[in-house]
Amino acid sequence: MKTLEDRPLRVPDEPYALHLWRLVAWVSELRLVPYRDERRHDPVSRLLRGLLFDGLTRTGKLLLVIAIMILLLSFRNFQVFYLSTAAAILVLLIWSRVLSALHRPRVSARRVAPEYAEVGQPCRSRIQLVHAGRFTLKNFVVRELTVRHALLPPEWSLHHEVELSPDESRSFEVTCTPRRRGMLDLTGVAVETYFPFFVTRALQRLDVPQEVAVLPSPYRGALPSLRQLAQQAADTVNFGSHAGGRERAMDYLYSRPFQGGDSIRRLDQRASARRGEPLTKVYDGTALVKPEGLALILDTAVARFPAWKRRPDDPEVLDRRLAVAVDLVRRGHAEGLELTAVHLNDGWTKTPDMGAFYRLMATVPATHETRLPQTLTDGDQIYLLVCGRWTAE
Repeated sequence: MKTLEDRPLRVPDEPYALHLWRLVAWVSELRLVPYRDERRHDPVSRLLRGLLFDGLTRTGKLLLVIAIMILLLSFRNFQVFYLSTAAAILVLLIWSRVLSALHRPRVSARRVAPEYAEVGQPCRSRIQLVHAGRFTLKNFVVRELTVRHALLPPEWSLHHEVELSPDESRSFEVTCTPRRRGMLDLTGVAVETYFPFFVTRALQRLDVPQEVAVLPSPYRGALPSLRQLAQQAADTVNFGSHAGGRERAMDYLYSRPFQGGDSIRRLDQRASARRGEPLTKVYDGTALVKPEGLALILDTAVARFPAWKRRPDDPEVLDRRLAVAVDLVRRGHAEGLELTAVHLNDGWTKTPDMGAFYRLMATVPATHETRLPQTLTDGDQIYLLVCGRWTAE
């Protein structure tokens, strides 16, 4: 089912009738049911939620249905037992609802969320609660409000806390599992008490919003050392058989006796002929093994991505590429190589910290064509090119 974000684009070279046909197909598959939002405060939804959905647990709803069925079936069969059973169930529900309303949560909250999350992995936040009510809060749980594009743990798996005294402060953990890459909008938390009989509940919704960058599923492969790759690339350029006169790009220092493990390409043939023993050339290569940082070039183009679509049909194509890019940057960070800039299709982007890089990886969209940089950044960098397919161009 499509949403407003999937509205087809107008391609200038195509007939306008084709664009209208795509609009009709998009409208026929458009989602008109809004996503659930627990923060809605209109009177109708608040009344229905308070009486039926939020006010009763599953056991309470089952007891309410049983009482209603007994009352309906007792119209033609006047039995005192049936009516007294239904009356007892209704009195139990009403009395439990009154007590839960008196002991309803009255707390304030503060959130500490992680810097990033990953698709399919729980996003855990710490919630600091301060109880400001007169009565002790008993038999309660703390959970996330409904989050779009994320799964919440089922009600039966939530951890029940025994009590929270007045003016007491305590930290709790809430979780949700993102289902797609992007910015996860954590709107708030709900504190629900099941006191006294676990058939009714009273809750308080708290607005503690925060956005978390959701990265794709992590890359499972093994990556080599970036510093070793850079040194191998430098050796290939300067001492390769096809390098020609590029040897002079490095400063020659002296020749020493050949040792095991030395490259044959560095053999000083003239000095070896004069001395009668193999000698190896030694160059000043400190600039190649001590780069200033990393510069990431990311190809966001997706093959078979029609120009009239805003998003590709398979988001995993770009997500796999982004997972490799994130793992490369983390590997470089572990080796002391800080990320300085990232090149997307619209040019170079500075990343002052890892948080900015994570937000960039979470929000980068797929494009229709590849655009490589025309210029490089300032300074001596290790440039990493991450692409989905390799061509000669």
